Amino acid sequence: MVNNEILEGLRTAMLRGESLQKAMLTFFNAGYSKIEIEQAAAVIQGEKREIFKPETTAQPEQKKPEVKKAEQTKVEQQASKYGEEKAPTKKNGLIIFLIILLVILFAGLAGMFFFKDQIMSVLSSLFD
Repeated sequence: MVNNEILEGLRTAMLRGESLQKAMLTFFNAGYSKIEIEQAAAVIQGEKREIFKPETTAQPEQKKPEVKKAEQTKVEQQASKYGEEKAPTKKNGLIIFLIILLVILFAGLAGMFFFKDQIMSVLSSLFD
């Protein structure tokens, strides 16, 4: 009796383009019995022989439809643009403005920290 799980797995793997040997090895590495895998492979090979049986009657060759150059679609592969400089955008201006504002605020904070005594004396003389 053939293990249906292995049989369907081998069929699926072959439909995806894997070779039968690679699919068998995958099942073997997954822990399935070598005998069960070989039985399922024999069934698959029997199906392949029936499906791909050469026909004895010769059929006239069918011409493939010609594709005009205008109808052909070009597929361009784009490489990564890593390292290329980008044109400055409005976001860059905003980022620069925010960085300058941050530096000014830090300078003000540092000034308040270092000159707090002088600032306090000026403020106390104003409100006395």
